[in-house]
Amino acid sequence: MKKTLFISALPAILCMNSSTFADEVWDSTVGTVIYADDIGPTAMWTYSLKDIPGVIYILGLAGNYDNRGAYEGYWAQATSDQRCDTPRLGPNKTATYYWGRFHIHFMDKAFPSRWTAKLGFCDGVPTQGLDGKPVTQ
Repeated sequence: MKKTLFISALPAILCMNSSTFADEVWDSTVGTVIYADDIGPTAMWTYSLKDIPGVIYILGLAGNYDNRGAYEGYWAQATSDQRCDTPRLGPNKTATYYWGRFHIHFMDKAFPSRWTAKLGFCDGVPTQGLDGKPVTQ
């Protein structure tokens, strides 16, 4: 199986959970990513992979709109090419065995900001690249 399923087709937009973040949408190298919600100190972004909903949880980003830097987190979805040994919180607040580490660096301090990220599978070192540009009106 290809281990690139996650980044090979991140194209569709999911419904947003909060209108507060309506302006935070990025066109990434593989599709659209949306800032959907804040859960305590963690920002939750959403995406869809061939109609499979996915989330990206980024610790420490929540509420930071003007002084962004580098952050760690993880992505999760209902299925992918590699199953992990332990579950994590995934889409729709359900546990999933399909997740991986996510490291992101914002290139600009405030939104709209470009970003570059690396992701991996399970607890493996993030090696697959992903870049995002803000969608502005």
